[in-house]
Amino acid sequence: MADLAWLKGFQFFDSNGDPLNGGLLRIYDAGTTSERTVYQDDGAATPWSQPITLTSAGRLTASIYVPEGDWKFALTTAADTGFATPIVSEDNIPGATAASSASFARPSTPIITKGANYTVDAADIGSLFIADATGGAFTLTLPAASSVDDGTGIEVQQVGTAGAVTIAPNGSDTINGAASFVLRPQYGWVRLVSDGADWVALPARLPYTLPAAKTGAYTVTSADDGRLIRGDATSAGFTMTLLAAATAGSGFRVGFKKIDSSANAVTIDGNSTETIDGAVTFALDGQYETLWIISDGSNWHIESKVVTDTNLRTAAIIFTIDGGGLTITTGIKGDLYIPFACTITGVTTLGDQSGSIVVDIWADTFANFPPTNDDSITSSAPPTISTATAAQDTTLTGWTTAIAAGTILRYNVDSVTSLTRAVVALTVVKTANA
Repeated sequence: MADLAWLKGFQFFDSNGDPLNGGLLRIYDAGTTSERTVYQDDGAATPWSQPITLTSAGRLTASIYVPEGDWKFALTTAADTGFATPIVSEDNIPGATAASSASFARPSTPIITKGANYTVDAADIGSLFIADATGGAFTLTLPAASSVDDGTGIEVQQVGTAGAVTIAPNGSDTINGAASFVLRPQYGWVRLVSDGADWVALPARLPYTLPAAKTGAYTVTSADDGRLIRGDATSAGFTMTLLAAATAGSGFRVGFKKIDSSANAVTIDGNSTETIDGAVTFALDGQYETLWIISDGSNWHIESKVVTDTNLRTAAIIFTIDGGGLTITTGIKGDLYIPFACTITGVTTLGDQSGSIVVDIWADTFANFPPTNDDSITSSAPPTISTATAAQDTTLTGWTTAIAAGTILRYNVDSVTSLTRAVVALTVVKTANA
Protein backbone atom coordinates (compact mmCIF):
# COMPACT_ATOMS: atom_id res chain seq x y z
CA MET A 1 0.00 0.00 0.00
CA ALA A 2 1.30 3.53 -0.84
CA ASP A 3 -0.02 6.99 -0.03
CA LEU A 4 -0.04 9.91 -2.47
CA ALA A 5 2.60 12.55 -1.58
CA TRP A 6 2.62 14.76 -4.71
CA LEU A 7 0.53 14.75 -7.86
CA LYS A 8 1.91 14.72 -11.37
CA GLY A 9 2.56 18.33 -12.49
CA PHE A 10 3.20 19.60 -8.97
CA GLN A 11 5.54 22.61 -9.23
CA PHE A 12 8.49 23.39 -6.95
CA PHE A 13 10.23 26.81 -6.59
CA ASP A 14 13.73 28.03 -5.66
CA SER A 15 14.59 30.41 -2.82
CA ASN A 16 13.76 33.39 -5.06
CA GLY A 17 10.31 32.05 -5.84
CA ASP A 18 11.24 31.06 -9.39
CA PRO A 19 10.38 27.64 -10.87
CA LEU A 20 13.08 25.18 -9.80
CA ASN A 21 14.57 24.36 -13.24
CA GLY A 22 15.84 20.77 -13.20
CA GLY A 23 15.61 20.63 -9.42
CA LEU A 24 16.36 17.40 -7.56
CA LEU A 25 14.09 15.65 -5.04
CA ARG A 26 15.26 12.78 -2.88
CA ILE A 27 13.16 10.72 -0.42
CA TYR A 28 14.64 8.77 2.53
CA ASP A 29 13.56 6.57 5.38
CA ALA A 30 12.82 8.78 8.39
CA GLY A 31 15.92 9.82 10.41
CA THR A 32 18.36 8.29 7.89
CA THR A 33 20.10 8.95 4.60
CA SER A 34 18.85 5.63 3.21
CA GLU A 35 16.83 6.22 0.08
CA ARG A 36 13.24 5.10 0.24
CA THR A 37 11.80 3.37 -2.80
CA VAL A 38 8.82 5.42 -3.93
CA TYR A 39 6.41 4.86 -6.80
CA GLN A 40 4.59 6.57 -9.64
CA ASP A 41 1.32 4.70 -8.91
CA ASP A 42 -0.77 3.70 -5.86
CA GLY A 43 -0.32 0.03 -6.68
CA ALA A 44 3.45 0.41 -6.16
CA ALA A 45 4.16 -1.10 -9.58
CA THR A 46 6.42 1.57 -11.12
CA PRO A 47 9.29 2.82 -8.91
CA TRP A 48 11.00 6.19 -9.27
CA SER A 49 14.75 6.47 -9.87
CA GLN A 50 16.38 8.75 -7.30
CA PRO A 51 17.10 11.54 -7.24
CA ILE A 52 13.87 12.56 -8.95
CA THR A 53 14.59 15.26 -11.55
CA LEU A 54 12.08 18.06 -12.12
CA THR A 55 11.30 19.62 -15.52
CA SER A 56 12.63 23.02 -16.60
CA ALA A 57 9.43 24.44 -15.12
CA GLY A 58 10.10 22.70 -11.80
CA ARG A 59 7.30 20.19 -12.23
CA LEU A 60 6.95 16.46 -11.55
CA THR A 61 6.52 14.27 -14.63
CA ALA A 62 4.47 11.73 -12.62
CA SER A 63 2.86 11.44 -9.18
CA ILE A 64 4.83 10.27 -6.17
CA TYR A 65 3.44 7.58 -3.86
CA VAL A 66 5.23 6.73 -0.61
CA PRO A 67 4.79 3.22 0.91
CA GLU A 68 4.38 2.22 4.56
CA GLY A 69 6.58 3.74 7.25
CA ASP A 70 7.69 7.26 8.22
CA TRP A 71 9.85 9.14 5.72
CA LYS A 72 11.68 12.38 4.95
CA PHE A 73 12.55 14.36 1.82
CA ALA A 74 15.06 16.95 0.64
CA LEU A 75 14.82 19.39 -2.32
CA THR A 76 17.90 20.96 -3.96
CA THR A 77 18.96 22.78 -7.11
CA ALA A 78 20.18 20.87 -10.16
CA ALA A 79 23.77 21.75 -9.24
CA ASP A 80 23.60 20.41 -5.66
CA THR A 81 23.79 16.75 -6.57
CA GLY A 82 25.19 15.88 -3.16
CA PHE A 83 22.22 17.51 -1.38
CA ALA A 84 24.66 19.50 0.75
CA THR A 85 22.40 22.57 0.98
CA PRO A 86 18.72 21.60 0.57
CA ILE A 87 16.27 24.36 -0.30
CA VAL A 88 13.75 22.62 1.96
CA SER A 89 13.61 19.31 3.82
CA GLU A 90 11.35 17.57 6.36
CA ASP A 91 11.78 14.46 8.50
CA ASN A 92 9.45 11.99 10.27
CA ILE A 93 6.55 12.36 7.90
CA PRO A 94 3.90 9.63 8.68
CA GLY A 95 3.72 7.03 5.95
CA ALA A 96 0.93 4.73 4.81
CA THR A 97 -0.69 2.45 7.42
CA ALA A 98 -0.88 -1.25 6.62
CA ALA A 99 -4.25 -2.98 7.00
CA SER A 100 -5.22 -6.39 5.63
CA SER A 101 -8.38 -6.51 3.52
CA ALA A 102 -9.72 -9.26 5.79
CA SER A 103 -9.82 -7.05 8.86
CA PHE A 104 -9.98 -3.50 7.54
CA ALA A 105 -13.08 -1.71 8.88
CA ARG A 106 -14.68 -5.00 9.89
CA PRO A 107 -17.16 -4.48 12.74
CA SER A 108 -16.73 -6.64 15.80
CA THR A 109 -19.73 -7.84 17.84
CA PRO A 110 -18.97 -9.63 21.10
CA ILE A 111 -20.94 -12.88 21.46
CA ILE A 112 -22.10 -14.02 24.90
CA THR A 113 -23.63 -17.48 25.34
CA LYS A 114 -26.11 -18.06 28.16
CA GLY A 115 -28.29 -20.96 29.30
CA ALA A 116 -29.38 -19.71 32.71
CA ASN A 117 -30.50 -16.52 34.45
CA TYR A 118 -28.13 -13.62 33.84
CA THR A 119 -28.07 -9.89 34.58
CA VAL A 120 -26.75 -7.82 31.70
CA ASP A 121 -24.31 -5.09 32.74
CA ALA A 122 -23.02 -1.97 31.02
CA ALA A 123 -19.96 -3.82 29.70
CA ASP A 124 -22.27 -6.17 27.75
CA ILE A 125 -23.90 -3.37 25.73
CA GLY A 126 -23.36 -3.94 22.02
CA SER A 127 -23.18 -7.73 22.44
CA LEU A 128 -25.15 -10.52 20.83
CA PHE A 129 -26.54 -12.96 23.41
CA ILE A 130 -26.88 -16.54 22.17
CA ALA A 131 -29.51 -17.86 24.58
CA ASP A 132 -30.22 -21.60 24.76
CA ALA A 133 -33.39 -22.45 26.69
CA THR A 134 -33.32 -26.16 25.81
CA GLY A 135 -32.48 -27.03 29.42
CA GLY A 136 -35.24 -24.84 30.79
CA ALA A 137 -36.69 -21.35 30.60
CA PHE A 138 -34.58 -18.55 32.05
CA THR A 139 -34.42 -14.75 32.28
CA LEU A 140 -32.00 -12.12 30.98
CA THR A 141 -32.35 -8.99 33.13
CA LEU A 142 -31.44 -5.69 31.49
CA PRO A 143 -29.56 -2.85 33.18
CA ALA A 144 -31.45 0.35 33.92
CA ALA A 145 -32.16 2.07 30.60
CA SER A 146 -30.91 5.34 32.11
CA SER A 147 -27.52 3.77 32.83
CA VAL A 148 -26.60 3.18 29.18
CA ASP A 149 -26.28 5.58 26.27
CA ASP A 150 -29.37 6.40 24.24
CA GLY A 151 -29.55 4.28 21.09
CA THR A 152 -27.36 1.50 22.44
CA GLY A 153 -28.43 -1.95 23.52
CA ILE A 154 -28.09 -5.69 22.94
CA GLU A 155 -29.35 -8.38 20.59
CA VAL A 156 -30.73 -11.72 21.75
CA GLN A 157 -31.27 -14.93 19.80
CA GLN A 158 -33.00 -18.00 21.26
CA VAL A 159 -31.26 -21.06 19.77
CA GLY A 160 -32.81 -23.75 21.98
CA THR A 161 -35.13 -26.42 20.60
CA ALA A 162 -37.47 -25.90 23.57
CA GLY A 163 -38.16 -23.50 26.39
CA ALA A 164 -38.36 -19.73 26.38
CA VAL A 165 -36.09 -16.79 27.16
CA THR A 166 -37.68 -13.94 29.08
CA ILE A 167 -36.04 -10.53 28.79
CA ALA A 168 -36.86 -8.46 31.86
CA PRO A 169 -36.21 -4.73 32.25
CA ASN A 170 -34.72 -3.26 35.39
CA GLY A 171 -37.03 -2.00 38.11
CA SER A 172 -39.93 -0.01 36.70
CA ASP A 173 -38.42 0.16 33.21
CA THR A 174 -40.53 -1.33 30.39
CA ILE A 175 -39.95 -2.97 27.01
CA ASN A 176 -42.31 -1.49 24.45
CA GLY A 177 -44.51 -0.54 27.41
CA ALA A 178 -44.63 -4.12 28.75
CA ALA A 179 -43.07 -5.67 31.82
CA SER A 180 -41.14 -8.26 29.80
CA PHE A 181 -40.43 -9.67 26.36
CA VAL A 182 -40.42 -13.42 25.64
CA LEU A 183 -38.56 -15.28 22.88
CA ARG A 184 -39.78 -18.84 22.31
CA PRO A 185 -39.25 -20.12 18.74
CA GLN A 186 -35.86 -21.56 17.94
CA TYR A 187 -33.71 -18.87 16.28
CA GLY A 188 -36.14 -16.12 17.24
CA TRP A 189 -34.24 -12.82 17.44
CA VAL A 190 -34.82 -9.37 18.90
CA ARG A 191 -32.79 -6.17 19.30
CA LEU A 192 -33.33 -4.11 22.46
CA VAL A 193 -32.33 -0.44 22.50
CA SER A 194 -32.40 2.08 25.36
CA ASP A 195 -34.13 5.44 24.86
CA GLY A 196 -32.65 6.69 28.13
CA ALA A 197 -35.73 5.91 30.20
CA ASP A 198 -37.08 2.56 28.93
CA TRP A 199 -36.27 -0.13 26.41
CA VAL A 200 -37.49 -0.46 22.85
CA ALA A 201 -37.74 -3.89 21.23
CA LEU A 202 -37.07 -3.44 17.54
CA PRO A 203 -39.12 -5.74 15.31
CA ALA A 204 -38.42 -9.31 16.34
CA ARG A 205 -37.50 -11.80 13.66
CA LEU A 206 -39.38 -15.02 14.34
CA PRO A 207 -38.27 -17.82 12.01
CA TYR A 208 -41.22 -19.56 10.43
CA THR A 209 -41.42 -22.81 8.56
CA LEU A 210 -44.89 -24.06 7.68
CA PRO A 211 -45.01 -27.50 9.33
CA ALA A 212 -46.55 -30.49 7.61
CA ALA A 213 -50.29 -30.82 8.12
CA LYS A 214 -51.30 -32.95 11.10
CA THR A 215 -53.52 -35.94 10.36
CA GLY A 216 -53.98 -37.21 13.90
CA ALA A 217 -53.86 -36.19 17.55
CA TYR A 218 -51.20 -33.58 18.30
CA THR A 219 -50.00 -31.69 21.37
CA VAL A 220 -48.83 -28.11 20.84
CA THR A 221 -45.26 -27.38 22.03
CA SER A 222 -43.33 -24.24 22.93
CA ALA A 223 -41.74 -24.34 19.47
CA ASP A 224 -45.17 -23.68 17.90
CA ASP A 225 -45.32 -20.07 19.12
CA GLY A 226 -46.35 -17.94 16.15
CA ARG A 227 -46.98 -20.93 13.90
CA LEU A 228 -50.05 -21.90 11.89
CA ILE A 229 -50.77 -25.60 12.46
CA ARG A 230 -52.82 -27.19 9.70
CA GLY A 231 -55.10 -30.15 10.28
CA ASP A 232 -56.23 -32.68 7.66
CA ALA A 233 -59.17 -34.70 9.01
CA THR A 234 -59.93 -36.52 5.76
CA SER A 235 -59.53 -39.93 7.39
CA ALA A 236 -61.09 -39.09 10.76
CA GLY A 237 -61.65 -36.24 13.16
CA PHE A 238 -58.97 -35.65 15.78
CA THR A 239 -57.91 -33.33 18.59
CA MET A 240 -55.03 -30.89 18.95
CA THR A 241 -54.27 -30.32 22.62
CA LEU A 242 -52.78 -27.05 23.81
CA LEU A 243 -49.78 -26.95 26.10
CA ALA A 244 -50.47 -25.57 29.56
CA ALA A 245 -51.07 -21.82 29.38
CA ALA A 246 -48.62 -21.32 32.25
CA THR A 247 -45.94 -23.16 30.30
CA ALA A 248 -46.73 -21.18 27.17
CA GLY A 249 -46.61 -17.92 29.06
CA SER A 250 -48.50 -14.71 28.46
CA GLY A 251 -48.39 -13.66 24.82
CA PHE A 252 -47.87 -17.15 23.33
CA ARG A 253 -49.79 -17.13 20.05
CA VAL A 254 -50.70 -20.06 17.82
CA GLY A 255 -53.06 -20.67 14.89
CA PHE A 256 -55.00 -23.68 13.59
CA LYS A 257 -56.53 -24.33 10.17
CA LYS A 258 -58.63 -27.25 8.87
CA ILE A 259 -57.61 -27.83 5.26
CA ASP A 260 -59.75 -30.78 4.15
CA SER A 261 -63.33 -30.77 2.85
CA SER A 262 -64.65 -33.68 4.94
CA ALA A 263 -67.28 -33.33 7.65
CA ASN A 264 -64.77 -34.54 10.24
CA ALA A 265 -63.81 -31.90 12.80
CA VAL A 266 -60.41 -30.75 14.01
CA THR A 267 -60.97 -29.99 17.71
CA ILE A 268 -58.77 -27.61 19.70
CA ASP A 269 -58.69 -28.63 23.37
CA GLY A 270 -57.33 -26.65 26.30
CA ASN A 271 -54.90 -28.34 28.63
CA SER A 272 -56.75 -29.99 31.53
CA THR A 273 -59.51 -27.55 32.60
CA GLU A 274 -58.09 -24.53 30.77
CA THR A 275 -60.50 -22.78 28.44
CA ILE A 276 -60.62 -20.99 25.10
CA ASP A 277 -62.75 -17.88 25.57
CA GLY A 278 -64.49 -19.75 28.39
CA ALA A 279 -65.11 -22.95 26.40
CA VAL A 280 -63.26 -26.21 27.00
CA THR A 281 -62.88 -26.92 23.27
CA PHE A 282 -63.24 -25.24 19.91
CA ALA A 283 -64.11 -27.24 16.77
CA LEU A 284 -63.12 -26.46 13.20
CA ASP A 285 -65.53 -28.46 11.05
CA GLY A 286 -65.46 -26.63 7.71
CA GLN A 287 -62.73 -26.55 5.10
CA TYR A 288 -60.30 -23.62 5.59
CA GLU A 289 -61.80 -22.61 8.92
CA THR A 290 -59.04 -20.93 10.92
CA LEU A 291 -58.49 -19.98 14.57
CA TRP A 292 -55.76 -17.85 16.18
CA ILE A 293 -55.53 -17.86 19.97
CA ILE A 294 -53.25 -16.22 22.55
CA SER A 295 -52.36 -17.23 26.10
CA ASP A 296 -52.67 -14.99 29.15
CA GLY A 297 -50.65 -17.46 31.23
CA SER A 298 -53.76 -19.08 32.72
CA ASN A 299 -56.21 -19.62 29.85
CA TRP A 300 -56.56 -18.92 26.13
CA HIS A 301 -58.30 -16.13 24.25
CA ILE A 302 -59.49 -16.02 20.64
CA GLU A 303 -57.58 -13.39 18.72
CA SER A 304 -59.25 -14.00 15.38
CA LYS A 305 -61.22 -16.68 13.58
CA VAL A 306 -62.44 -17.51 10.13
CA VAL A 307 -65.22 -19.91 11.03
CA THR A 308 -68.61 -20.63 9.56
CA ASP A 309 -70.91 -21.72 12.40
CA THR A 310 -72.30 -25.21 11.77
CA ASN A 311 -75.74 -24.02 12.86
CA LEU A 312 -75.71 -21.42 10.12
CA ARG A 313 -74.83 -24.11 7.60
CA THR A 314 -77.51 -26.56 8.72
CA ALA A 315 -80.36 -26.98 6.25
CA ALA A 316 -83.16 -29.39 5.34
CA ILE A 317 -83.76 -31.08 2.01
CA ILE A 318 -87.50 -31.80 1.93
CA PHE A 319 -89.34 -34.09 -0.45
CA THR A 320 -93.13 -34.58 -0.31
CA ILE A 321 -94.88 -37.72 -1.56
CA ASP A 322 -98.62 -37.11 -2.14
CA GLY A 323 -101.11 -39.82 -3.12
CA GLY A 324 -103.78 -37.24 -4.02
CA GLY A 325 -106.10 -38.47 -1.28
CA LEU A 326 -105.43 -42.12 -2.08
CA THR A 327 -102.96 -44.49 -0.52
CA ILE A 328 -99.45 -43.82 -1.85
CA THR A 329 -98.28 -46.33 -4.42
CA THR A 330 -94.83 -47.87 -4.66
CA GLY A 331 -92.23 -46.81 -7.20
CA ILE A 332 -90.32 -43.68 -8.25
CA LYS A 333 -91.87 -40.48 -6.91
CA GLY A 334 -89.59 -37.75 -8.20
CA ASP A 335 -86.15 -36.08 -8.19
CA LEU A 336 -84.39 -33.18 -6.47
CA TYR A 337 -81.30 -31.29 -7.72
CA ILE A 338 -78.82 -30.36 -4.91
CA PRO A 339 -76.66 -27.37 -5.96
CA PHE A 340 -74.39 -27.36 -2.88
CA ALA A 341 -72.05 -29.84 -1.22
CA CYS A 342 -73.25 -31.10 2.13
CA THR A 343 -73.27 -33.94 4.62
CA ILE A 344 -76.45 -35.72 5.72
CA THR A 345 -76.69 -35.87 9.53
CA GLY A 346 -80.22 -37.18 9.98
CA VAL A 347 -83.55 -38.00 8.36
CA THR A 348 -87.11 -37.28 9.55
CA THR A 349 -90.09 -39.04 7.94
CA LEU A 350 -93.64 -37.76 8.55
CA GLY A 351 -96.99 -39.38 7.63
CA ASP A 352 -100.49 -37.91 7.41
CA GLN A 353 -101.86 -40.69 9.61
CA SER A 354 -100.72 -43.85 11.35
CA GLY A 355 -99.27 -46.27 8.82
CA SER A 356 -96.05 -47.62 7.40
CA ILE A 357 -93.73 -46.58 4.58
CA VAL A 358 -90.18 -47.33 3.38
CA VAL A 359 -88.55 -44.78 1.06
CA ASP A 360 -85.21 -45.42 -0.63
CA ILE A 361 -83.06 -42.54 -1.88
CA TRP A 362 -80.82 -42.85 -4.92
CA ALA A 363 -78.08 -40.34 -5.80
CA ASP A 364 -76.01 -39.69 -8.90
CA THR A 365 -74.44 -36.88 -10.89
CA PHE A 366 -76.25 -34.79 -13.48
CA ALA A 367 -74.14 -36.44 -16.18
CA ASN A 368 -75.36 -39.87 -15.09
CA PHE A 369 -79.03 -38.91 -14.68
CA PRO A 370 -81.28 -40.67 -13.87
CA PRO A 371 -80.15 -42.41 -10.66
CA THR A 372 -81.04 -46.06 -10.29
CA ASN A 373 -81.49 -48.55 -7.48
CA ASP A 374 -77.75 -49.30 -7.73
CA ASP A 375 -77.14 -45.69 -6.62
CA SER A 376 -78.93 -46.08 -3.26
CA ILE A 377 -77.31 -44.09 -0.44
CA THR A 378 -79.39 -45.58 2.41
CA SER A 379 -77.89 -49.09 2.53
CA SER A 380 -80.08 -51.32 4.72
CA ALA A 381 -81.52 -48.45 6.75
CA PRO A 382 -83.80 -46.40 4.43
CA PRO A 383 -86.21 -43.81 5.88
CA THR A 384 -88.96 -45.87 7.50
CA ILE A 385 -92.23 -45.34 9.39
CA SER A 386 -93.51 -48.53 10.98
CA THR A 387 -97.14 -48.41 12.17
CA ALA A 388 -96.72 -44.84 13.36
CA THR A 389 -97.12 -41.25 12.16
CA ALA A 390 -93.42 -40.25 12.20
CA ALA A 391 -89.86 -41.50 12.59
CA GLN A 392 -86.36 -40.06 12.93
CA ASP A 393 -82.91 -41.53 12.35
CA THR A 394 -79.61 -39.79 13.16
CA THR A 395 -77.50 -42.95 13.16
CA LEU A 396 -77.77 -43.51 9.39
CA THR A 397 -76.12 -46.91 9.56
CA GLY A 398 -74.35 -47.68 6.31
CA TRP A 399 -75.49 -44.48 4.60
CA THR A 400 -73.38 -42.56 2.13
CA THR A 401 -73.74 -39.20 3.84
CA ALA A 402 -71.48 -36.99 1.72
CA ILE A 403 -73.36 -35.24 -1.08
CA ALA A 404 -71.38 -33.44 -3.78
CA ALA A 405 -72.60 -30.23 -5.35
CA GLY A 406 -74.69 -30.99 -8.44
CA THR A 407 -76.00 -34.31 -7.14
CA ILE A 408 -79.52 -35.46 -8.10
CA LEU A 409 -81.55 -37.33 -5.48
CA ARG A 410 -84.31 -39.69 -6.60
CA TYR A 411 -86.98 -40.91 -4.16
CA ASN A 412 -88.47 -44.39 -4.53
CA VAL A 413 -91.23 -45.88 -2.33
CA ASP A 414 -90.33 -49.51 -1.63
CA SER A 415 -93.47 -50.28 0.44
CA VAL A 416 -96.40 -48.43 2.00
CA THR A 417 -99.53 -49.05 4.11
CA SER A 418 -102.41 -46.61 4.79
CA LEU A 419 -100.51 -43.35 4.23
CA THR A 420 -101.82 -40.95 1.60
CA ARG A 421 -99.15 -38.32 2.13
CA ALA A 422 -95.58 -38.45 3.49
CA VAL A 423 -92.65 -36.06 3.89
CA VAL A 424 -88.98 -37.11 3.87
CA ALA A 425 -86.73 -34.37 5.34
CA LEU A 426 -82.94 -34.80 5.22
CA THR A 427 -81.01 -32.71 7.77
CA VAL A 428 -77.73 -31.64 6.18
CA VAL A 429 -74.73 -29.46 7.01
CA LYS A 430 -73.50 -27.50 4.03
CA THR A 431 -69.78 -27.76 3.40
CA ALA A 432 -68.02 -24.52 4.35
CA ASN A 433 -67.57 -22.24 1.32
CA ALA A 434 -69.82 -24.55 -0.69
